[in-house]
Amino acid sequence: MKKLLLAAGVAMAITGVQSAFAADQIVIKKAGTADITVPLTNFTYNSTTNVLVVTTTQTLSVGSGGNDGGNGGNPDPEEPEEPEEPEEPGGNDGACNVAGVTCGYDIAGWPKEANKSITIPKGGVIASKFTTGTGTAAYAKFLFEARAASPYPGTDFWVSRTPGGPAISSTCSREGVSMIFSLDWTQGTNSRKCQLAPGTTYYMNMKHTKAATNASVVYRFIQ
Repeated sequence: MKKLLLAAGVAMAITGVQSAFAADQIVIKKAGTADITVPLTNFTYNSTTNVLVVTTTQTLSVGSGGNDGGNGGNPDPEEPEEPEEPEEPGGNDGACNVAGVTCGYDIAGWPKEANKSITIPKGGVIASKFTTGTGTAAYAKFLFEARAASPYPGTDFWVSRTPGGPAISSTCSREGVSMIFSLDWTQGTNSRKCQLAPGTTYYMNMKHTKAATNASVVYRFIQ
């Protein structure tokens, strides 16, 4: 069988092919591959070697689609994108940018605060930013007193690293408390208290245990 040489500046042998002639072009066919169409004006014939040669710097047309260079016009399948990891509730960058979470009532005078009025929104979370001091000697408690009259609304509160995020430990959260409630903390080591690392930013989060509860007010103390 004759060898057909296709080249772009150099010759490349293709074996096991058949050719079909049209008025101004040759279509080269090979089983299992796409057709290659070559204009007749690009052919020369070497009678000594019995070789038909194409010398052209022009891109040869391949397949019916011609947009992928070799599989009949069907583009290579794209690799699936890796799924993004879900964000931690409350965001992961410290920004208060999560639906249902409101930032406010930051604790500026750590580790002391007296009689700070906090409004817990209906169906949402209020997150208050604070940064612990240096050293491991500090300890105290978060103390809350509901301003509403009886029946006092059930309240959940917890300490997290991001606004509205998960509690940093089981000792740093309480659920379904009401009227007067507290949480002991330490910057040292005590497994019975909420352990806070020195020089670290946290958020005190509060919400109603039942989302349908109307907005209510509590007084916050750190003492």
